[in-house]
Amino acid sequence: MEKKTTVISPEALQRQEGFCGRVREYWQAQGITPVAFVETYGCQQNEADSEQIRGMLEHCGYGLTDGPEGADLVIFNTCAIREHAEQRVFGNVGALVHTRRRHPRQKIFLCGCMMGQPAVVERVRKSYPYVDGVFSTHHLWELPQLLLGVLTTGKRVFSVEDSAGAIAEGLPVVRENKLKAWVSVMYGCNNFCSYCIVPYVRGRERSRQPEDILQECRALIAQGYKEITLLGQNVNSYGKDLGLGVDFADLMAQIASLPGDFRLRFMTSHPKDASHKLFDTIAAYPKICKQFHLPFQSGNDRVLHAMNRRYTSAQYLELVDYGRSLMPELVLTSDVIVGFPGETEEEFEDTLRLIGRVHTHKETVEAVHAARAAGFDNVSLDLIYGLPEQTMAHWRENLQAAIALEPEHLSCYGLKIEEGTPLDRKKNALRIPDDDEQAEEYLATVELLEKAGYAQYEISNFARPGRESRHNLKYWTMQEYLGFGPGAHSDFGGRRFAYARDLNAYIKGEEHLSESACPAEREREEERVMLALRTARGLDLSALKEDTRDAEAVLEECAHHGLSRKENGRWRLTPQGFLVSNAVIVRVLEALSL
Repeated sequence: MEKKTTVISPEALQRQEGFCGRVREYWQAQGITPVAFVETYGCQQNEADSEQIRGMLEHCGYGLTDGPEGADLVIFNTCAIREHAEQRVFGNVGALVHTRRRHPRQKIFLCGCMMGQPAVVERVRKSYPYVDGVFSTHHLWELPQLLLGVLTTGKRVFSVEDSAGAIAEGLPVVRENKLKAWVSVMYGCNNFCSYCIVPYVRGRERSRQPEDILQECRALIAQGYKEITLLGQNVNSYGKDLGLGVDFADLMAQIASLPGDFRLRFMTSHPKDASHKLFDTIAAYPKICKQFHLPFQSGNDRVLHAMNRRYTSAQYLELVDYGRSLMPELVLTSDVIVGFPGETEEEFEDTLRLIGRVHTHKETVEAVHAARAAGFDNVSLDLIYGLPEQTMAHWRENLQAAIALEPEHLSCYGLKIEEGTPLDRKKNALRIPDDDEQAEEYLATVELLEKAGYAQYEISNFARPGRESRHNLKYWTMQEYLGFGPGAHSDFGGRRFAYARDLNAYIKGEEHLSESACPAEREREEERVMLALRTARGLDLSALKEDTRDAEAVLEECAHHGLSRKENGRWRLTPQGFLVSNAVIVRVLEALSL
């Protein structure tokens, strides 16, 4: 039986407002002004949902706090798309058992996409008995009722029934950003890409009425918001379920025609539903940002078919070419999946070719020659050893080829397989060089590069005399440095800070500095020891304030095993010592009581 979208009636929403009043009365009777902490995982739609959660909590009499400690209510709004996000949720839920003990009246709720998965809900039910409430995205609008039930009965509530989804208009919103606003134009997805859980946890596509969206945008503009981002799991499908003859391009045009000083963005689009009409609309209206996030996922048609994406790479490229023919300044962003089950090396190369990042050995050589021809006299190459199926012979061949290009600088890193990456998931089917093999390749690297005239000045870095990386040396020798640009870090004037990653804010000159506490002298000393032992310059123990006799003994023991040596009053690790540098550094720090 086909599930039908539920449009929540004004009467039902009014009842929820009544539950808000009863929650307020509950706390007033106890003489308590409650506070809540809401943490969001995942996408922009989750961020928008959390704004509604905060709005409902405010109507329930809750103030908002920035951490779980001391909060009367903790709500985690979860994401089911990324494995790392799920792991973080369970890790943080586990940690709440301690805050709950310190604050017994604290209530804990979980919501969002993870709670649309029956297996996850059952895990929460059995393994986290101190979690008081669970609700899926379809039941977000019922939060006041669920909260009142928990407060007055002390019983757990689980509101996770599967449905096509609901639309609830007029929920209160507390927006954290006073300049930028999320506006959901539709919910859910009908695409059923083979790797995606969204249709199962957020329901089928359901569009809001155009006038409701326009009314919300008018209010935001009147409140002084300067940027509005339209949200949907697939905004290009907007309006198909309404039967009004209004598609997403039409909606964009209506919003962009509203009076006021603002700009308009949107996400996320599906290539199968993107149209020339949409590009025409973006080009025609100055208020619409010339930016388009259009995920292609793979450059190979067989893989796209296996993903159930329902377009070809040629169709995708035709859309991109059309958009750029209208708007040469168009900023195009995308999503890519690599390591899809069954994907071959040749199919992966199709993806690389589509995004223009493929490079063969021949092209690397050509790039170096082109750089020389353009006048560059300081060239650096990066290489990775310990790759799947790589042998010592393969690595020596690669390294000799790099040396033949006569770069001034080389960085050579051992492969580290990060948890959760496509390579991590495929590693059992591949032959990965073990630690001993990687060690042999590393030592061979040091030997070959030394013979070729490259000095090792840091664990992974080699250079011709005088061509060491000045930027990296600033960090390794703990000198001051200033970083400029979104996300850039600085260590200057005794403090450490970083700019936010928001490019637009940075361009506008907004100061979004995230400043860490000034590192204590003890912390600086620990870093000084660690970084010095990573470099060929080495560590001068006599320059430290601590008693260094035990540390000296540790390094002398290492010297006995060929891991370190003392030259001109400084302790340096040998290439063999660099292989176990982490262990040596820990022992030295322990000996210094750092």
